[in-house]
This record gives sequence, C-alpha cells and structure tokens, in this order.
Amino acid sequence: LRNSMGSCALSLMFFSDGKPSDQGFDDFSGRMGEIASKFGRRLSVVCIGMAEGGEDFQTLNDMVTEAQSFGSIASFGKPSLDADSLSNIVSSLASSLTTTITE
Repeated sequence: LRNSMGSCALSLMFFSDGKPSDQGFDDFSGRMGEIASKFGRRLSVVCIGMAEGGEDFQTLNDMVTEAQSFGSIASFGKPSLDADSLSNIVSSLASSLTTTITE
C-alpha cells in the first residue's frame, strides 16, 4: 500500500454474514492492522454483521479493535435485517469520513 495522498480521508466498509469462509487466509485483523498503521487517524472503518442472531462476528470485532489501536475511527454494527437499520450504519460511516482528520 502506498500513502501518496496524505491529505485524503479514507473509508473502508466490510459486510459479513459471520465467520470468514475464505480458505487459506485467517489473519484479517493482522491485515487490518497493516492498513491502519499506514493511514492511522485518516482511516474510517465500519464492519457490518448481517445475519440472524447467534452468528459469530468475532473476526469483524477483532478488525475494529486492530484499526482503533492505530488511531483509526472504527466501529462494528449489527443492524436488524431491514433497510432503515442498515442505512443508519452507512450514514455513520459517511459522517465519520467528513470529520476525519487529514494531514
């Protein structure tokens, strides 16, 4: 990753229905740490868990914690399965992007 535009605020959004099913890769929080360490407080991250109750969203929570440890604005949301609830979470990402500190 190159950090060639130091004055830009950045935003990442992740959707998941629970535990990752990707074969051969399981260090999602480590990868998030690499990204967050590069962009720090300019980065806004929202992880959204979209599933019925009982699903395990620990991977998304770990990604949020890792991003926060590098000064990024990060949150996890588990909306009810309707458009209004999801819209509120997406709106919060847009709001955090506009208030992100750039260098």
